[in-house]
Order: sequence, then C-alpha cells, then structure tokens
Amino acid sequence: MYDDKLRIKLRKLMARLGDKNEFERENARVKIDEILLKRRMSWNDLMLFVLTPSASSASPPPPSFTPDPADDADAVAANPANLILDVLQSYLDLQPYEFVAITLWILHTHVFRKFTHSPRLLAVSPVMECGKSTLLKVLEQLVANGSREVGMTAPAAYRLIDSESPCLLIDEADNADLGFNGTFRTVLNQGHEPGSSIPRVIRGETKRFRIFAPIAIAAQGMIAHATSRLFRAVIFGGG
Repeated sequence: MYDDKLRIKLRKLMARLGDKNEFERENARVKIDEILLKRRMSWNDLMLFVLTPSASSASPPPPSFTPDPADDADAVAANPANLILDVLQSYLDLQPYEFVAITLWILHTHVFRKFTHSPRLLAVSPVMECGKSTLLKVLEQLVANGSREVGMTAPAAYRLIDSESPCLLIDEADNADLGFNGTFRTVLNQGHEPGSSIPRVIRGETKRFRIFAPIAIAAQGMIAHATSRLFRAVIFGGG
C-alpha cells in the first residue's frame, strides 16, 4: 500500500515538472530528488517504478493517454498522443514505459523550441536486428521534419541542423567513432540546449553553425553502452 501511495505522489510530481510556473517545476524536481534519495533510487529508476503494477494488480495497465473527463472537451475529442501510440504499437514490440517515453519524445519534437533542453532518444542493444532501424523508420514518419541518416559525419550533422533544422535520426551510430570524434560529441552533447552553436572558418570568415535540434541515436554492441554513458547527463536533464 505504501508503494501505491508513493507511485501516485510521484505521478503528480512528474506532472508538475511541465508546469508553466518555474518555481512549481523546480519544487517538484526537488521533492522527487528527496524521495529517490530516501529510497536509494536514481532518476533512471523513476519511470520503471512509477509504471510498475500495484500489489493489487495482476499486470501493468497498457499505456494510455486518455484525457481526464474534467479536462477541456476539445482535448478529449482530439488527442494526438493516442494516435502516435497506436502507430508505435502497430510496428514495434516494446515495454509499456518505452511506448510512453517514445510517444512523449515524438510530441516534444514538434514543440522542442519551447523547451530549455531537448533530450536525446537512444535505441541501444548488444546484438544486431533488434528493431533499432525499424524504430527510426517509424519515427521519421511521426516526428517534426524527420531526417534519418546512416553514416552521418560531424560536418554533415552541424551543416544539416543549421540549414534545415531537422529532427535528426542517426542510425548505426556505433560506426561514428564517438569515443574519439570530439566534434561529433560536441554536436550531440551541446546541441541539446537552445542557442548552441559550433564555430567554423569558411573562406577566411568565422561562421557559427546552429546545433540545437532533437536527435535520436541507434547503436549496438559495446559502443552502444559507451554512447549511453556519453549522453546520460543529457537524457536526464543534467548539464
């Protein structure tokens, strides 16, 4: 029963993370931090804990974005999150909390300029043919201005972001040599913040390429795990 009450409390606090009031957002974040610290949990564990079924439930409920009846009538009549979720479930085999996270990230790409951070979406696995490329193909149809790329290089990435402002979907990132390619890491790491740019000298003049954009990355093998460590601070809202 204690866990059930705590899940309800955390869900309410998580909802307040999107409050228009900056004080309310920060207050909710601090309270979540305190709860996680007391239970020796991290933000990595938060979503799984919140979506874990209660003791009185045989299995976790399927993901749902059905608005509360008390919400605005127009919001009830048209909820794009449910449409996105239905498409994802038609093509992908994921855990319920993964469907929720990806659905929210897709919605984020359509309004990412209103956020102070654009979290990276990572699709990582230890082996081939787990569906990572399929995920990116589906994302390309659902995100805002999706651009799925294989064999992406750092110069191509920052020039594409600056000129077309796409939602960049990078497949086979394990071939990008991120452990040694400092420029590419800069684009992917620093590009999660509005106003980020990278300077380059073009024909004797300095040009700043904008690099703020939503990015999804698919990788496999040991490089995948290294990649996830590179972006852990970005994924969970750190600096």
